[in-house]
Amino acid sequence: MGPPPTSPPSGYGTGGSSPGTSAGEVEGSAETDEEDVDLADSLAFFANQPASDEPEWFDEEPTDSKVSDINAALDAALEAESSGISTDPFADKGTSVPPPPPPKEASPQLSPNLRHAAEVDAIPGDKLYVTLKEKEESVLNPDGSVRQQTIDGELILRNSSRKDRVWDIEIQLQNTGSTDIGGGAITVRELDATETTNLPYTASGPRMLIVSEHIDTEPERSQEPSLSMVFAKDSQEILVRLHVENVALVSLNEVVVRRALPDNFELDDGAEYDIKDGELIWRIGRLPVGESATLAVNPRVTTRTIQRFATGAVSAAYACEATVSRAEFDSVSSRARQFGYVSPREDDRPDVFYCKLVVENRSSFVVSLSGATVWLAGREKPFLEMHDLREDIPPEGLWDSLEKRIEAIDKPNFTHEINYSILPRANVESTGHLELKERSIKVLDAEVNKQYSISRIRSYVPSDLDCTTVLENT
Repeated sequence: MGPPPTSPPSGYGTGGSSPGTSAGEVEGSAETDEEDVDLADSLAFFANQPASDEPEWFDEEPTDSKVSDINAALDAALEAESSGISTDPFADKGTSVPPPPPPKEASPQLSPNLRHAAEVDAIPGDKLYVTLKEKEESVLNPDGSVRQQTIDGELILRNSSRKDRVWDIEIQLQNTGSTDIGGGAITVRELDATETTNLPYTASGPRMLIVSEHIDTEPERSQEPSLSMVFAKDSQEILVRLHVENVALVSLNEVVVRRALPDNFELDDGAEYDIKDGELIWRIGRLPVGESATLAVNPRVTTRTIQRFATGAVSAAYACEATVSRAEFDSVSSRARQFGYVSPREDDRPDVFYCKLVVENRSSFVVSLSGATVWLAGREKPFLEMHDLREDIPPEGLWDSLEKRIEAIDKPNFTHEINYSILPRANVESTGHLELKERSIKVLDAEVNKQYSISRIRSYVPSDLDCTTVLENT
């Protein structure tokens, strides 16, 4: 056996830390001591270590054959890299490293005072349901500008409990400037069990989706679009281009554009759209923030009469998890049958009490406890103070704090203030229906007549001749 292991010299860094010493202290001391390490002491420490039973990497001089093998491997790797051959270790197995998944789009913004609906739904118990719901009905010009807009909204409150009522409901809203809801603070005195109440409002101004249509009856020209056609027996090809753009703050879902096809329009099914019952249906689906989509088709149109004819109505619909007016929830608070009290427990020793705060939930709701303060009677300084709590008290359940010791001759009396609310389930949604003002195409038709002053002329002899041309727009 070799000599016993020697402890590292002072200042030599090791991988562990002694009990009772934080990682930060160990790391800081290591950085300070490493600067003072003497090279000779470090070498002496390694020289005194016992011989290891493990084989050494370089226990012998490399032979010429080993050096040749290493050089050959390096040359082969460099040649493969310069020729573009893949050196992926998965290449021989017919596989490759999968690409990283695309980044997920951020979900709609939610106030820090509220929780996402999925998280709330996962907690058993009744909640207070609050919903902002809006519907947009707009008429647009063909270029996408607004001719008329109507936004009808409603604030819906629903008590989901079958036995308990809710009172002191306070709702704080943000971004209500485009609405007539009456400010950001909404109060409701109470809601009986299973009761629902609606507060209607209207809004105007903001937009979610822009829809436009471009029609050109002579697309081969490099001039301004034409909205006239020549009266003819044969059908003529025109260009119809539809364009949509998401100008909302969230993604739009269920985006569908419909375009009626008059009887004199002929258009076959395409890869991006369907034709059903004389209507072109363009199903876009989800349209991310700031994105746009375009569909161009070339129907063949027949001019059956010389009268103007309509090109067909265009409409679009969408749905999203936000309001058109940009209004949103900031906070929602309400109360039910919850009680709080301080429970003092006398110790075996005289004049010593252990006290704790108890909050009881005597309703079917889930109660969210956010803070509490307890004062000992006759004192201004709080005996117990808790902030930024996020404790959920289940239906018919209770929550208690840690006990705190107090010395008093008599049993202490307390006052307290508890910040709690029924857990709200907030939801925001909107739908929209847009229509474009329908346009018409003018049909051009004319008769041309020519008259000459004489009916016959002599051969090889000059003659004076007057020609009258009459063009009549029929």
